[in-house]
Amino acid sequence: MKLSVLFENAPGENKSLEYGHGLSLLIEFDDRKILFDTASGPAFLRNAKRMGIDLSDLDAVMLSHSHYDHASGFRDLLEEGFEVPSLFVGKGFFDKKYKKRGCVYSDLSAGWGMDLPTKYGVPLCTIEGTKEIFPSVFLFQGFSRTDSMESVTDSFVKEVDGMIVKDDFSDEIALGISTDNGIVLVVGCSHPGIINIVNHVERVSGKNVFALIGGIHLKDEGKERIYHVLSALSRRNISVLGLCHCTGGETKKAAEKFPGLELTTISTGDVLFF
Repeated sequence: MKLSVLFENAPGENKSLEYGHGLSLLIEFDDRKILFDTASGPAFLRNAKRMGIDLSDLDAVMLSHSHYDHASGFRDLLEEGFEVPSLFVGKGFFDKKYKKRGCVYSDLSAGWGMDLPTKYGVPLCTIEGTKEIFPSVFLFQGFSRTDSMESVTDSFVKEVDGMIVKDDFSDEIALGISTDNGIVLVVGCSHPGIINIVNHVERVSGKNVFALIGGIHLKDEGKERIYHVLSALSRRNISVLGLCHCTGGETKKAAEKFPGLELTTISTGDVLFF
């Protein structure tokens, strides 16, 4: 298995690559090419070209959730002429998303609706629960909220049937690849809570999470929640912990010193082999 970071918040060693707020990963497994998230625009496409990565033969695209920094670049992928055999999203993906600041609502949505994949003839698959999309490749949705500390902030809201309601991120999906060592779990932002996600995935798959890659959205959280999450992760047999994007600098610093955690910070242009 090979995982390439096409776009991420931080620059890596390859200074020819663009970086910024967003996430796009390419997973190559068992002769399959899976694009996980498409960042906020076309920069991930330019980075792929500079990395010598061919995106013309994708097997699937999956979008963890519909925030712009994970899904807006899907329009660019199609407009640049790339073929997408299947698009996977979670139920509720097309709800309009905002971040609330008093009476101001900042639009966080991807900027496109169901009409876009329809226009380009892309088959759309909406995920509910757990689905095996290829042999040993699973998508997970509907995470059980078992950890009381992992609540979603009230500032994230969405528009449903003309009403503004708190966003519970029930649309968010995660990718799991089943290996001999356990599950390689790839996440976007982990808005439902990374401990909730890991607990859910291990329960429904019957396997332990061997590697955890992606963002765990602790950048605006206090020390109590950060240490709560890191403590929970340290009690598990996670061999590879590749944190990026919305994880937050304070979390990365704490994880580096936390007993029982083997932190591998990943940046734009990094490649992981399993």
